Amino acid sequence: MSGATPREILDTQSKKASTRGSDEDSYDSSTAPARELITEWAATHVDDQRIATAKQIARESDRDDVGAGTVGRTLGCRHDGVTPDGFLEEVELSTWGDANVTSWVFERVDGETESDDTRADRLFKPDLVVEISDTIGDLDEEYYTRHHNCRRVEVSAEWRRTVAIALAEATGTDLEELLSGYEEDGFYSFDEYVASLSNDELTNIVERLLDADEQLGTPHGWTRELLIPIHDILVSGVDPAEVDT
Repeated sequence: MSGATPREILDTQSKKASTRGSDEDSYDSSTAPARELITEWAATHVDDQRIATAKQIARESDRDDVGAGTVGRTLGCRHDGVTPDGFLEEVELSTWGDANVTSWVFERVDGETESDDTRADRLFKPDLVVEISDTIGDLDEEYYTRHHNCRRVEVSAEWRRTVAIALAEATGTDLEELLSGYEEDGFYSFDEYVASLSNDELTNIVERLLDADEQLGTPHGWTRELLIPIHDILVSGVDPAEVDT
């Protein structure tokens, strides 16, 4: 089947599927995290047609909480039609390969997607951090990346503070107005007070600067979902009023 197009593969697999027996004995062994990972991956990696293995999908995602085996099992459940309604409904899904290596063929139902996604939506978390840092400047020492099964990034408290200040400037917001405990004639200077803010406090401030409709950060740090609108504003120069949060 070397050189076959995704469309030809789909046609071949459809013919094979017509000879298979009933799926009455199938049951849903997918997981919510895997469905979320696959949905996010498809949104950023499937413009029209795409062939990928479960291992590729797991590796290309920015998460290490779901293994390739779980991704493959969840796709298998979707292929059998036993996953919850709405999951991956925007694509047709079929398989290609042998018993040893199964590749999954994704084809968008309505052809190539017309998306309002910004460039940030197609970047993984480490790339978002790097580009935000490069735009602000002087932050190279405030984050580091590491590789263990997948690429990860860690940022310092100073990185978060600097980004929060830059975001306030970009949105035309007086940061002092968001610091409920700060007193101009108090014991701490403005810089000292900002330096004392906890991760949760900085997260709350950034969410308010973004006018977020829902919580984007977590107690463990700043998520990719929080970094995307920050990147939109600071790096891509999107009008804050037009950023979707």
